[in-house]
Amino acid sequence: MRNFKNVVLLIILLANLMPLKNTHSQNRIYVHPVLGSDGGGNEGRNINTPIKTLHRAGQVCHGGDTIFIRGGQFTNFGDTFRQLDTLGLTPVWIMPYFNESVTLDGNGRFFQPYEAILNIEHSRNVIIQNLRVMNNNMGGAGIRVVSDSINATHNFITQDVIV
Repeated sequence: MRNFKNVVLLIILLANLMPLKNTHSQNRIYVHPVLGSDGGGNEGRNINTPIKTLHRAGQVCHGGDTIFIRGGQFTNFGDTFRQLDTLGLTPVWIMPYFNESVTLDGNGRFFQPYEAILNIEHSRNVIIQNLRVMNNNMGGAGIRVVSDSINATHNFITQDVIV
């Protein structure tokens, strides 16, 4: 009987040490606000066929995915990320593609006080890093978060505020 208890305890211990497996594979989603396309069922899974908006990225991403924004300075920028798959515990990453610089520039847009250059809404477990957000001089914010468990780190925000 004692051996049986030890075996059961060992099984429980091993089960708790095993990492939780994400039901979705960890994918890369590519976004290019100028050259991308949100039409035709494009999910941005190929670097040569990026999607255009973070809004579309939110529709196709799952926990563990990385959303790569291709390099460039994107003026008159305003976009909203809404993650449809919010059940996973694995974060979604939003960042520039490797060694590329991304500037989201609100110059030329008028923002209402509840708007921002980059809006993160109704999402969970999102990490935003290494973006430059600038020129939201007309109200609103650089990055606006209306969500839970959002981590914005190593971003450079000028002439803006984070709310």
